[in-house]
Amino acid sequence: PSRGMREALENPSRIDQLFIDRVVSKPLKNLSVLSSEEGLSDAIQVHDDALSTLLKELKERFDVILFDLPRKLEPFHRGCMQQSDQVILVSELSLVSLRDGLRITDLMRDHLKLKPPVVVANRVGFGKKIEMQVGDFEKGVNGKVQVKIPYVPEVYMPISSDIPSVKKKGHAAVKPIVQLAEFLLPEWV
Repeated sequence: PSRGMREALENPSRIDQLFIDRVVSKPLKNLSVLSSEEGLSDAIQVHDDALSTLLKELKERFDVILFDLPRKLEPFHRGCMQQSDQVILVSELSLVSLRDGLRITDLMRDHLKLKPPVVVANRVGFGKKIEMQVGDFEKGVNGKVQVKIPYVPEVYMPISSDIPSVKKKGHAAVKPIVQLAEFLLPEWV
């Protein structure tokens, strides 16, 4: 990753189409990624105009925009959620993840006044001893698990510059990702 996302957040006056062209990587024909790798102790000073300026430029260029947000939601992250058409809550089926998921859904409902998220269970089958039943998780998070992505490290975790699941799109473990895409973007799939 470049430092593009950090530059955009700290200095939105630099954001224009040329900036986007320079800092976005294109791992696939139909996938562009704007990212930034930061140290855990690095503080990013997000400018008040960063989100609106960034979204304006991205919307002119891309049909679909995804934000990958951390568990701890700063004001910028909450703004991203409020500007979203849909929020996807990706969670493991553990008690710790259930607590975080419930806090996020409560925040969305009570403070941000957003519709409930699409709930995606990730790495299903990884921690069988700590994994909850899907029904119990759904009761706890007050929502239905829309998609269950199985834990299949050979499909999702090889370290390479390729995206392994794209190469193995016929694999049964990739079908839930296709289901999610069809659910969220039926006109695109």
